[in-house]
Amino acid sequence: MKKESLNAWKKFFSTFRTEVEELGWEVLERAWSSDTERTEYYLSLILPRMASNLKLRSTREQYSVDYVMFTDSGVPWAFVQTENDIANTYDEVCKLCCFTAPVRVLITVSEWNSSLGGWTHPGYRSFYLPAWQELVEKYNKVWPRVGVLSVIVGERGRDGIIRFYSYVFNTDGKLVQKAEPAFALGS
Repeated sequence: MKKESLNAWKKFFSTFRTEVEELGWEVLERAWSSDTERTEYYLSLILPRMASNLKLRSTREQYSVDYVMFTDSGVPWAFVQTENDIANTYDEVCKLCCFTAPVRVLITVSEWNSSLGGWTHPGYRSFYLPAWQELVEKYNKVWPRVGVLSVIVGERGRDGIIRFYSYVFNTDGKLVQKAEPAFALGS
């Protein structure tokens, strides 16, 4: 993994966090009222603002990917997939593994962490995180990639707080960075 890709991810996530925090709790809470609202929040509000702040061009539904950010020369800088059903994230990670860019990101939602979310079950982290890691490993053994594949998981806990967790896999499928949680908003 090139250091530039990890730096690109850090820039992406920092901008994501800034946009979510600047728009604030009321906008975030309204966005989390339904799957459709949450998807539109990311695709129509957060990601376009991020692209503008990162001085990138962007479009929706390019190459069958939800959102793509491009350099001025038209080269993809980031591929972003959003998925409201954690059970469908396997296919989304597979899709992202088929593309190459400095940053590939899945944004999803789940009852993730039982200790913070207050779930009566252990949370889905222990199942999905290793599954995603295995996928990235398998794909990169066949066709090594540059860039990182990252996952942002949003979770609305029983306490009403919305937490965002982030995970970064390198080209070997190794988890090289995690933030549990990276940040949270709520009343």
